[in-house]
Amino acid sequence: MAAINSMDVIDAARIYGSIPEAAEDCQLLLGTSSLHQIKPERDVILLKDAADYIAGREVKKAGILFGPEKTGLTKEDLSLCNAVINIPTLPKQPSMNLGHSVALITYELAARRTGVPAFPQGEVPQASTYEISRLTTEICGKLEKLGCKTGTYQAMAISRGLLDARLTKNAINMLKLLLKN
Repeated sequence: MAAINSMDVIDAARIYGSIPEAAEDCQLLLGTSSLHQIKPERDVILLKDAADYIAGREVKKAGILFGPEKTGLTKEDLSLCNAVINIPTLPKQPSMNLGHSVALITYELAARRTGVPAFPQGEVPQASTYEISRLTTEICGKLEKLGCKTGTYQAMAISRGLLDARLTKNAINMLKLLLKN
């Protein structure tokens, strides 16, 4: 190991089959992008504003999604995110090393803690990205049964709409009941 006393991090690491599965317990999922290849259809947050953005959402747990170093996240990956964090760089070098990106974002988030409780008592838990993904699948299935053709673009639009609605877990359950009837 290159990092001293880091085995607890390595031991706790898990491999998941999908982004929604990995983000199942996150009420907020933020993607990362240099924006030089993809123009996401999500809010873009500068790194310096990310901690305040997360604190303002009053979530219990937020996730940060990093893509492969060579290609970054795809539009489909970013469609699962509530917003996109951008680290400003010079135009000659629009992206940076994955390890450096992770270090900068984690440092920035830790350094800018505002002291606002992440999950104040009495707040209603928000639906996770995993729950939104499952509901999107159910909605697409129901639309297909009604004769409406749904593809990746329509699924991404539905997912974005559900994420933007900031649905609670109870609201997700009510929508699932509605879809079953």
